[in-house]
Amino acid sequence: MLRSQYIACSLVFLLLSTSVNGERHCESSPQTELLVKGGVFAATLGVTYVAAPIVLGAIGFGPLGVIGGSIAALFQSYIGNVAGNSLFALLTSLGATGVNLKSASSIATWAATSGISEEVEMLLGLSCFEV
Repeated sequence: MLRSQYIACSLVFLLLSTSVNGERHCESSPQTELLVKGGVFAATLGVTYVAAPIVLGAIGFGPLGVIGGSIAALFQSYIGNVAGNSLFALLTSLGATGVNLKSASSIATWAATSGISEEVEMLLGLSCFEV
């Protein structure tokens, strides 16, 4: 059901963004740009804040450190002594302390201000209009 709804929405956006008798001009309005960036920020914030603890726990970064027999434990066995400023140390810390709102909002801000928002606009056809 979800897949068919996604396809239907994609077709509607495709039809709405297709020019019939005019030239297409692709330029983002400030309102559309703000709306898309806000949407990307909100979606990224939600996914990061909710999914990150689940993913970290699933690969073996738990509240008490690395979980024995997990993927994280396997990587740690290959690494040996873990450097304090390494990605593995960061993931261990996030697994133990959780992903806070500040970290999640930093990731969401990056996503909203990078080229991701422009790609979403183009994908949805929101930045093109007839002239």
